[in-house]
Amino acid sequence: MARFFLAFTATLLATSAFGADLAPAPVEPMAPEAPLRWSGFYAGINVGYIGEDNGSTTGTGFIINTFGGANTAATTLGAVTTGRTRGLSGVLGGVQFGYNYQMNDMVFGIETDLQTSSRSRQNRSFSEPYVGFIERDNGRATNTQRYNYLGTVRGRVGYLVTPNLLLFATGGLAYGDKREKTVFQVDRVNFNIPAATARLSGSSWNIGWVLGGGAEYALDTSWSVKGEALYYDLGRNSSSGSITQLGVFGSRPFVGSNIRARVWERGVIARIGLNYKFGSL
Repeated sequence: MARFFLAFTATLLATSAFGADLAPAPVEPMAPEAPLRWSGFYAGINVGYIGEDNGSTTGTGFIINTFGGANTAATTLGAVTTGRTRGLSGVLGGVQFGYNYQMNDMVFGIETDLQTSSRSRQNRSFSEPYVGFIERDNGRATNTQRYNYLGTVRGRVGYLVTPNLLLFATGGLAYGDKREKTVFQVDRVNFNIPAATARLSGSSWNIGWVLGGGAEYALDTSWSVKGEALYYDLGRNSSSGSITQLGVFGSRPFVGSNIRARVWERGVIARIGLNYKFGSL
């Protein structure tokens, strides 16, 4: 009996020791995550749509040589070279660089960006009757516009709806270099007279203002995506030229038109962007 008791006691002690070895190790509490911070420098890329207000062309006809129906011919030539040109519209893309400073739920910053645009082209055909000896003219007007570059320098003021979502307003300085060309070609229908052509072109560097707003969302501590809409105004650009038509028998200039083309450099930009913050948010 004594032997049995000693064996049972030894077995019980060994089982207790083995069970103690299988007890789960204590779990150490995880360190809390650092709060999301927007302060710091960032850089990124953007792409979007640009659309500008319509422009216009104004033609003023004049008589070179007195001929039957010259007054009507000059008036009509002026009329066919007058019309509206569609504003630039197309794709815009570029880069941006900026700095944010966070104060509680407010974020203050400054951003500069630089873009280039796709080429916008418009073709307009016209046919105007002549009253009298010469019946009518057919013609075409082709307008081409493009920004070599368009940039802004803007302040930003935003509010953090959540730690990851920033709503902001923005505004400041806008500048750009735009190339514009308008080509008129007028054909005399009744007679085999060479087409008259006028080429108006210009390139201008203008400065103005920009206002807008948008939202930015932090994907993680380094990357964020944004969407914004901007309205800008760089003023108006103009170019001028003249077009002349030969007489009925193609002997010498008959009538002409002085043409002035005006294009607005104001419109809207709607775009999305991707930013990388140097350091963590």
